[in-house]
Amino acid sequence: MVENSLMINEDKTEFIILRKSHTLKKIEHPLTIDFGREVLKHLKCSGEKGKALGAKSGRTLGVLIDNHLILERQLGNVKRTCFLMNKNLWSVSKALDNVTRLLLVMQLVISRAHFCNILYYDLPWCRLKTLNSMLNQSIRFVFGIHDKRVKLLPY
Repeated sequence: MVENSLMINEDKTEFIILRKSHTLKKIEHPLTIDFGREVLKHLKCSGEKGKALGAKSGRTLGVLIDNHLILERQLGNVKRTCFLMNKNLWSVSKALDNVTRLLLVMQLVISRAHFCNILYYDLPWCRLKTLNSMLNQSIRFVFGIHDKRVKLLPY
C-alpha cells in the first residue's frame, strides 16, 4: 500500500469475521491486523445511534448485519421504508401517468430493495415474502390496480 501512496483511515476501516458460532469461539481475542505501521483492532459491533450491542448486530455500509446472518433487522428496515414510500406514492397517484409511476417506483422503491441484495441469496422464503409483497404493492401502484384479489401474474 505504501508503494501506491495509499493510507488506511483507522477511524473508517473495519473488518468483520463471519464464521459458524462454534468455530468463532476458537479464535483468540483481541484480533488485530497489521498493515505496516497501521494496526486494525477488532471492535465490537455498534448498533444504531451508537448503542453497543456486542457481537449481536451492527451496521456496515448501510446494511444491518446480525451475528447469525439472518438479516431480520435489515429486511424489516427495507420493508418499512419501501412500504412507506409506496404509501406516499399512492397519495399522489392521480396526478401521475404510468411512465412516471414506473420511474418513481424504480428509483424510490426497487433501488432500496435491491441494495446489497446478494446478501438475501439463500435466505428462507419466510424472510423474503415481505419483500415480495412490497414489490407486488409497487406493481399495483404502477398499473393502478386497487383490488388486491387481482392476480399480478400478467404484469
